[in-house]
Amino acid sequence: MAQVPGLVRRGSAYTYRRRVPDELRVVIGKRELWIALETTDYRKATVEARKAAATVDNLFAEARRALVHHAEAMKAKGAEALFPDLPGEGQDQIADVFQKRFAYWSKTTLGVKAAGTSFHSFRHGFRDALREAGSPIDATRALGGWARSGGVEERYGQGTRPKTLAEVMAKVKFDGVDLSHLKPI
Repeated sequence: MAQVPGLVRRGSAYTYRRRVPDELRVVIGKRELWIALETTDYRKATVEARKAAATVDNLFAEARRALVHHAEAMKAKGAEALFPDLPGEGQDQIADVFQKRFAYWSKTTLGVKAAGTSFHSFRHGFRDALREAGSPIDATRALGGWARSGGVEERYGQGTRPKTLAEVMAKVKFDGVDLSHLKPI
């Protein structure tokens, strides 16, 4: 009997496991998806795994289409930001509104309703992208909005310069996603 890609036995039950393509991690917020097949029978598990594979293929295709469509729509409008309509005074308020809208958009437009696909998960993907780009920890903390470690050395100097942050961001890549037309606000 041919083995089904992604079919994994965990304990006595079967699960379908699929790696999320790098370019979609920003949207889906996970490195991989696990779907419980709710069976201990191998034959049933192979059938359910094939169904799960088709569902995940559709999810990936729709996520790609929606992200590209939204980016193109913003470009056509001349927007300088991917989500230019966020209200609020200061970064904390804007980030809070964005997080809530991102969750709503990803659920209603993309159909991403799985656990662990929140904006917080997006931040994990962004952190991974910064790491891959070789971002220094000071720049990473500044770009991600993460707190400083509190070490004595952080009291010295003015922090990472905007030019350096822009250089780091230019190195950040999400394979398959072109955001080059967007400008920092």
